[in-house]
Amino acid sequence: MNRYRSLKIPRVKEFDVVLLFTAIVISIIGIVTVFSAVYSGLENDDNLWKSQAIRLFVALVGMLAALIIDYRVWHGFSYIFYGLGFVVLAVVLAIPESGARRWFLGGAIQPSELARIILIIALAKCLSDKKQVVSQFKVFVVALVMVLAYTFLIFMQPSLGYALTLIPISLVMFYVGGISGTYLLLVIIPGAVSAITTMLILHKNWSLVSSTSLAKAMVLTAIYVGCSSLAYYLISKTRVRDGTKWVKLVSLCAFIGILVALVGCAVLKDYQKARLIAFLDPDSYPSSSGYHIIQSKIAIGSGGLIGQGYLHGTQNRLDFLPAQHTDFIFSVAAEEWGFLGAMVILALYFTLIMNGLKAAARADDTFGTLLATGIVAMIATQVFLNIGVTIGLMPVTGIPLPLMSYGGSSLFTTFISIGLLLNVRLKRV
Repeated sequence: MNRYRSLKIPRVKEFDVVLLFTAIVISIIGIVTVFSAVYSGLENDDNLWKSQAIRLFVALVGMLAALIIDYRVWHGFSYIFYGLGFVVLAVVLAIPESGARRWFLGGAIQPSELARIILIIALAKCLSDKKQVVSQFKVFVVALVMVLAYTFLIFMQPSLGYALTLIPISLVMFYVGGISGTYLLLVIIPGAVSAITTMLILHKNWSLVSSTSLAKAMVLTAIYVGCSSLAYYLISKTRVRDGTKWVKLVSLCAFIGILVALVGCAVLKDYQKARLIAFLDPDSYPSSSGYHIIQSKIAIGSGGLIGQGYLHGTQNRLDFLPAQHTDFIFSVAAEEWGFLGAMVILALYFTLIMNGLKAAARADDTFGTLLATGIVAMIATQVFLNIGVTIGLMPVTGIPLPLMSYGGSSLFTTFISIGLLLNVRLKRV
């Protein structure tokens, strides 16, 4: 603990100017695109981009605070923050409000955004403190429970998108922290099986309460048990090392994944189910749940190589593209600036992520490495999910594009993350 309590003087020459400059450039592009997304020639068009500019200033102040305070300080308070974050997320659920319960103060604060940073810090402490015994199963269980608790609370808001981002973040941190690959499969296999089963149930529109469905479930269970038993018997007759152990592990994980899918289909909101169904076949729902994806792909495709020009995107100008300034801001940029403009934006995000990985690789301690790794995983996951939605590779999740989408909580949280990355990158003497 002493190495975390003793504050050291940072070397200014180690400051990552490229990381900071890239983040600010993306944010400025975001403000410019927000103006275009809501532009109609009226005077009140100035409000949103001005609000975003003010939020950028506040976010930069927050980043400066995260940069000045030695990141090792957060090591000692991480579990306290985790507990406070848990309480805040629980309070959000307790607020009597129709629809989604995700915000405080009329939408000014979104706890699920800050909760991800808190979880990353807590996981970094958990895995770094247990480095010598990180292969032990109990460490994995404790870390997994920490993740699932936040995932459940965020999912129940409901915020499926933010809840899903916690899974890849935690898996990356588990891997870098030295968790056994066998234990990682206990998360990966059920997650994959659950996702596939959920999509299948929704696509086939299977009812989970009818007598016919129950009969089918019993038959499928019998087939599943039979196949697992046959695989166990056949592998036991071979000389494959730990073969029967792997059969039992995979079979159990797959069964858990199926159960999770059944529970998930029962608790998913109707609009969430509609988004997942539209992802599988958006053209079958062109005027309802598939509308967002179809219009987004049309906007991106109409941009061509060099785009239609700033303030001249037809899908955007004619309001065919929904949520232009938030979830689908990348579609606006791609329509107006074309393939080349989209590539510039992707290159900036790639630079941001790579410099974040450099910070993780050059950290002075395990806690810093895990902290930077978790932050990079969070930003990369959010970029992948958002852009994946706009081009139809992912279902609509409501995840904003970091630094570009309109919104104060997302911008503030992302710059706090940038500040922590810059902090970890600084070599202290």
